Amino acid sequence: LMLKSPILSSRTTVGDEKVDNTPLIVEPLRIAEQVLLLRDKLALEWMEIMQAVPSEHTDIRRMQLARLMGQPTLDTTDEFQ
Repeated sequence: LMLKSPILSSRTTVGDEKVDNTPLIVEPLRIAEQVLLLRDKLALEWMEIMQAVPSEHTDIRRMQLARLMGQPTLDTTDEFQ
């Protein structure tokens, strides 16, 4: 991967010591870990949200896709519009 080298590099000090005497220490591996933890948390939240969506929405989306593709649908009414 392209990011493997920067992630595995040692921590780096960033900042202009002439302007600010407090340098910022950047630890690529720790940042990557935090990003992955946040990504995991968001994925779990999204799964919970999607489980709350009624299954009828799936049928509606399937009918809409069939219409877009020019395929006949079983339901000829336009109740969902």
